[in-house]
Amino acid sequence: MTDTLKPDHKCEKIATAYMTEGRDWWVGRLLETVKEHPQETHCLHMLTPLKDVVFLVNEADFQWLTVLARAAIGPLDERWLESVTCGAIKRAQN
Repeated sequence: MTDTLKPDHKCEKIATAYMTEGRDWWVGRLLETVKEHPQETHCLHMLTPLKDVVFLVNEADFQWLTVLARAAIGPLDERWLESVTCGAIKRAQN
């Protein structure tokens, strides 16, 4: 049975984030197309104290993740966010 948190794939590690003990994140380039997910080109491996998971992703996913990360760390210019995402990402309102 395949672990849905760690899909079967073959990849080459291309970047690593050196973090604290118990946290290891790295990105790989898929060496073979994953049959169930042909649009994905890369993988994001995330080991945290709670989970060890692999996300199959593509270039657009990385671009959106970058925008979301920027929104999370702020300060964020609302005009920049609107222009970059064409309104697809909005700052959450309390």
